[in-house]
Amino acid sequence: YKIYQSFKVPEGLKDVPTLSYFGFIISLLSNEGPDKLWENSQKVLEKEGIGKFWFNGAWHIVTTDLELTKDVFTRAELFPKPSIEELFPGSLSASYYGTNVVFSNGDVWKRHRYIINPAFKSLPMHVFDETALKLLKVTEKVDNGPIEVKDLMHRLTLDVLGRAAFGFDFN
Repeated sequence: YKIYQSFKVPEGLKDVPTLSYFGFIISLLSNEGPDKLWENSQKVLEKEGIGKFWFNGAWHIVTTDLELTKDVFTRAELFPKPSIEELFPGSLSASYYGTNVVFSNGDVWKRHRYIINPAFKSLPMHVFDETALKLLKVTEKVDNGPIEVKDLMHRLTLDVLGRAAFGFDFN
């Protein structure tokens, strides 16, 4: 019964097209990457703008509809999001992304949103462009050795938000 319950499509999702679970698993297991995963889902998502798939004991929604995406991310009381740790316990993704505005709800989400909100008011894309170019220059100096991507992405995020929201360059 528990197995049936985990696979059973919730009532509110029955009309949402189902994306191929087997295509998803094959892409994950064969390390094909997100491009192949997109190819497997592209037809449904381009036509319908939304799809569902079962993963890790629960049904998940994928959407390419910007209005629906906005609703999902701004109405957390209706669309509570699982934390990245709940989705992928102990994984590199959970460690890399941590607690943030995308994977949080309630007071935690409000705190993150309050901090980053000024950066989205005027959308100073030039700040991101300039900071990303600085990052590229840093990575070009590495002599084909390993690069600590997680640290660089954290620094890029801090630099962009610092400059965009507070006018401060953390360098």
